[in-house]
Amino acid sequence: MTMKKRNLQLIIKVFFVLFVFNAYGQNTVKITQSNINQRVALAQNQILEINLPSESGTGGYSWNIKNLNKNIVDQFGDWEYVSDRKEGELIVGGPGKQVIKFYGVSKGETELELEYARVWEKNKPALQTYKITVVSEGIYNGTEKPYNSEPLKTNYKYTPSKAYPTSFNWQDFGIMTPATDQGNCPNCWAFATNGVFEALIKAMDATEVDLSEQALSNCLANPPGCGGGWCQFAYLKSTGNVLETTEPYLNGNGTCVTYPSYPYKALDFKRFISYDSWHYAPTDANGVVIGTYVDTIKKYMYKYGPIWAVGRLATSKFDSYSGGIFADTFGTAKQQFDHAILLCGWDDNAGDGYWVMKNSWGDGWGVNGFGLVKWFPNTAIGMDPYYCIYKNGPLTSVISSTTNDAVKVYPNPSDGKFTIRLNNLSAGDKNLVIENVLGQKIYNETFDQTTYNKKFDFTNYSKGIYLVRLSDKDRSFLTKLIIK
Repeated sequence: MTMKKRNLQLIIKVFFVLFVFNAYGQNTVKITQSNINQRVALAQNQILEINLPSESGTGGYSWNIKNLNKNIVDQFGDWEYVSDRKEGELIVGGPGKQVIKFYGVSKGETELELEYARVWEKNKPALQTYKITVVSEGIYNGTEKPYNSEPLKTNYKYTPSKAYPTSFNWQDFGIMTPATDQGNCPNCWAFATNGVFEALIKAMDATEVDLSEQALSNCLANPPGCGGGWCQFAYLKSTGNVLETTEPYLNGNGTCVTYPSYPYKALDFKRFISYDSWHYAPTDANGVVIGTYVDTIKKYMYKYGPIWAVGRLATSKFDSYSGGIFADTFGTAKQQFDHAILLCGWDDNAGDGYWVMKNSWGDGWGVNGFGLVKWFPNTAIGMDPYYCIYKNGPLTSVISSTTNDAVKVYPNPSDGKFTIRLNNLSAGDKNLVIENVLGQKIYNETFDQTTYNKKFDFTNYSKGIYLVRLSDKDRSFLTKLIIK
């Protein structure tokens, strides 16, 4: 082939690409995955907009820059996630697109390479890559404003209810199971469902279990196996779930299996606040967040345990969160909820409060898979919350047990080795009982001393919450014992 023919073919290809782009609008060059490895010409009044497939709730995976000469072209604002689901549809996880924009910095040519990966996993290969060559005609002189999260609102008014502690965290009670990793399947809803239920089982049975997300995903996801879904406490109530060892996680599609029995079933559940897909939280006519939103979640979390909830979390800053109180704006009001998590605690933090949340992106995200997230106004986390009940109902016995002067347990929490000291006891027979939260007795002793000091070794027992009960003919005392 002659040099002349090759040059002619190159001119034709560039002309064709530019013709297609200009059909979308004079000031924006829009391209998709089909334009991979092509050359893109960018005029000074144009913004380059790349639309690539991305699924919400897929374990923190997003398209980010791997290679680019930022002296020639640079990113224009933050990237934006746009879901394909219908407004108001109760589903998280599923297909959508990530929109990333670029602008000219100077005249020149640069390769632009994007990779679909987790930003905190620096040493792991990307799931996909995308390359184009951008030919910039010069510095951008157009009028488009970059996409960024909405400004953080500060006009909320909230006085925490005195009915609840200023801070509370179910992690302190030893019932939270470790953060697990959903990989790149958009089934965060299944992990949040199991995360709540595992905590309840650990609190009530003093046994840590690992429930199967694959069993839920194969039977309930859309599409089955590796698709979007919603809170499945209803399924745990009607059918139940099996252990991870029975149906291991595939991080992919599978087939729905019906088992002869399901050892773990829920007693009941409730969706106790509902929002449409456009609300951050209930507001008054002036856009001020109503404090009952926070108090209601506190109420049910305090009584029933960790809470299943969703939020608008498909943002670059949430992906890269590594600790502290996260107070980003979570995108804009037009962005629909896209990720399910569980809430397990709070801190009023002198009027600047936050939730304690557990994610499903492994222990490399946040702080061992957990995070602290400002509860309002723009932080949409906590929408559509559900609580679940396992066996004997709420965890009232766990919360109501308090430390008192008559019964001292130390250290508490402990690794299973602890001492119980009893002081200022009345004469006559006393009964000391250690039981799990279901009321099953682990230790039972009757004595008549007025003081008591004894060491215990529970290292062979399951980690979790136990209750120490002391009673005589006139009184009864109750205190928590936590074994981590």
